[in-house]
Amino acid sequence: VLDIGNNKAVEKLSLNIAQEEFSITGHEAFLEPTKSDEITLGYFTSNKYELAHVDFGIRHDQIDRKSVAGSYNTDLTSYSATISRELSKELGVSLGVSSAQKAPSAMELFVNGPHLVTQRFEKGDATLEPEKANNIDLAFNTAVAGFDANLNLYKNSISNYIYLQDTETKQEDLVVSEYRQKDAVFKGYELELSRSLALENGSLGVSLARDYVDAQFKQGGYIPRSVPTRNILSFSYNGNNGLDWSLSIKDVQKQSNVAS
Repeated sequence: VLDIGNNKAVEKLSLNIAQEEFSITGHEAFLEPTKSDEITLGYFTSNKYELAHVDFGIRHDQIDRKSVAGSYNTDLTSYSATISRELSKELGVSLGVSSAQKAPSAMELFVNGPHLVTQRFEKGDATLEPEKANNIDLAFNTAVAGFDANLNLYKNSISNYIYLQDTETKQEDLVVSEYRQKDAVFKGYELELSRSLALENGSLGVSLARDYVDAQFKQGGYIPRSVPTRNILSFSYNGNNGLDWSLSIKDVQKQSNVAS
């Protein structure tokens, strides 16, 4: 990471070079050895203006995956921008927009064999296109009477969304599942209410959170394996004597919006 900013604005350039060798061997050898080379160049800037605080980032990825089952290479460009502003001492709001691209993983491209953990015979597709997600999110944060509250509303329109679809055929006594792609829309919210309490020997933090997502294909129908609504109650204690502990209780509700 190269810092090129000054006293007026934050500016950074980043270069990331990664190499990954991935394979599944042994009894479940459903993925041949795959080598991935990734080069990422990014730029980020953050500046506070009179009306609002602005963050902007852009990233370019060059990805190359090679396996005995095939090869895949692509160039991707993603960018995002966020505008945030304090409407009052107790209320802040931010609006974010982004366009992000994601290449298929080695599993999605080249998997071919029985996956006993999921009890499926999974098949990849070396012709999958990169996903492209156009996202918008609106966030509010406030502090009233010692409580902090955060609400985030979002909508993501994803072209060529990659998913695992069960078929009506079987192979080696397992249901055949294929990686496919369709245009999809994700929309939902994340809500969190928290408070920190000062104690004699430390502090106790309490938070209650809920998240919900509606995930459907643009042509109709629910997306397979969509995350259900969750409620999370968390406690965290930071003691002055060095004793820290945390407790999280998660309630995962029933998912009724299932794929056909």
